[in-house]
Amino acid sequence: MGTLRIERPKEYINKFRNYIIILDGKKVGKIAEGEVKEFDVSPGRHSLKFAIDWTSSKEEEFTILEEDIKVYGVSGFKAAKWMMPLALGLIIIGTVLDFLLGFDPFIYFVAVIF
Repeated sequence: MGTLRIERPKEYINKFRNYIIILDGKKVGKIAEGEVKEFDVSPGRHSLKFAIDWTSSKEEEFTILEEDIKVYGVSGFKAAKWMMPLALGLIIIGTVLDFLLGFDPFIYFVAVIF
């Protein structure tokens, strides 16, 4: 048997949600944040996919040999760790500009978009 190893790093986004592991079209387990899972897989060609809530990854095809170890990682949106601090920074800047200058940048931003 070969071994399929799946690693999931610790991350802020999707922290409390598990990814579903789909091997050859069948649900074989779930993986939580910071967890590593290993599955025995028969030698040959297989497909692997991950799902969370309403979305899923692309199906990945791989071939595994006897005593072979394949390692895959699963994580969320790579830039997500910057989204919350960026949004908070923009809100703080907007609040300060509005308080000090009476200038509300969000109204102008919305006006430019529409």
